[in-house]
Amino acid sequence: MPDWVLLALLYWSLALSMPALYWAVGFGLMMDAVTGTPFGVHALAYLVAVQLCLMLTLRVRQYRRWQQSLFVGLMLLLSELLQLTLMTLLTENLWNWLLLSSSIIGALVWPGVYRLLRHLRRNHPAG
Repeated sequence: MPDWVLLALLYWSLALSMPALYWAVGFGLMMDAVTGTPFGVHALAYLVAVQLCLMLTLRVRQYRRWQQSLFVGLMLLLSELLQLTLMTLLTENLWNWLLLSSSIIGALVWPGVYRLLRHLRRNHPAG
């Protein structure tokens, strides 16, 4: 399963170009609490991925949807690798390479996630 929280954070970072860093840390800490991982693992991984996304937002917006999927897949892969590295250092767990397949699945579902969140943003404005 792809990291749905990170997919949503990446969408909002690309769509609104707003600094979603606080949201990334907040949702990352909530994911740590829910999944039982050491505190800060998801938060750091989300923070790095969202910061890179914000740095490259203007360029990525110009990409075609399949190119954006590759970019999102790379951000998901970066996040997964960072989480796996931190988990290996903190808990001495061995790497589970199957978890890296979630970044491929995330890249494949990105066009649908993009369309769904864009539809929600345009048809259901906040406030």
